[in-house]
Amino acid sequence: MRLAQAARAEPDERVEHRLAQELHGVAREEEGDVVPLLGCGAADEEPERSAGGVLGPVRDVDQELRHACIVRDARCGYLGATLAETRIQLCGRLVARVAGARVEDAFPGRQGRLAFAYLACNRARVVARDELAAALWEEPPPTDALSPLLSKLRRVLPLDGRGDVRLVLPDGAFVDVEAAAEALHRAQAAAARQDWAAAWGPARVTQHVTARTFLPGEDAPWVEERRRELEELHLRALELAGRASLEIGGAELDTAERTAQALMRRSPYRESGYRLLMETLAARGDAAEALVVYDGLRRRLRDDLGAAPSALTQSVHRRLLG
Repeated sequence: MRLAQAARAEPDERVEHRLAQELHGVAREEEGDVVPLLGCGAADEEPERSAGGVLGPVRDVDQELRHACIVRDARCGYLGATLAETRIQLCGRLVARVAGARVEDAFPGRQGRLAFAYLACNRARVVARDELAAALWEEPPPTDALSPLLSKLRRVLPLDGRGDVRLVLPDGAFVDVEAAAEALHRAQAAAARQDWAAAWGPARVTQHVTARTFLPGEDAPWVEERRRELEELHLRALELAGRASLEIGGAELDTAERTAQALMRRSPYRESGYRLLMETLAARGDAAEALVVYDGLRRRLRDDLGAAPSALTQSVHRRLLG
């Protein structure tokens, strides 16, 4: 029965639900470590919107944004038998489930964790020995420290190659940073065709993954670079999720408002958050409050940067003025 349901599901729908439930699977490994994405609230909770079954009932699953479920359990239950046995979480606390077994505690110290993370981020290609060493040590170690490190990692990880090396994960393996990038791509594609219900779920997957720090406690140059990339993904996910919530309308206007405020806090000079909040307030009939938001942005840009709002933001302002 489950296989028949999976066969009838649309490919994009299956991938969207797989991303959400795979991330939920990692979340359940360490309670409170990853923001839970699935599950339904009490029977008397008011659903935000049931368009296509994408949005579920409101729950306080995120202290900042209080997001709703990405998908209902009933809609993705048939995927339970096919969930990947390999799940990698690099944002937040490091979690590595390989072939059904948790292995992160077996990594040889800090360099072992860094080596695993670097290979996981670059698993689509072979990583040169010198490149991996440079990612682990700012200064080359006095002796060959990489060989014994890789030897220990091979005991718990599927590594291919004796000199240059590649992490070989099975088909269907879930890596959170990959899921974030893929989900954002799908959200952007859905937004381009104005399918806002389809954009909402993948944007939330990206948002929840990238809300956590990539390899917290590490400060290697490649780690900092990856954090900057993920921060940009996070901001773009907020923009897409907020826009989708605004276009869906109804009770989702609350989500649009919270998302706009989060975007403004995260990037106070990024005008998209202000525009989203202005349009959301206007959609509620609070045009005066929307004008106050514009004036606050205008003064901030003038006082801090000696600049004026962009033409796009000014056009939203003119529409508010009628």
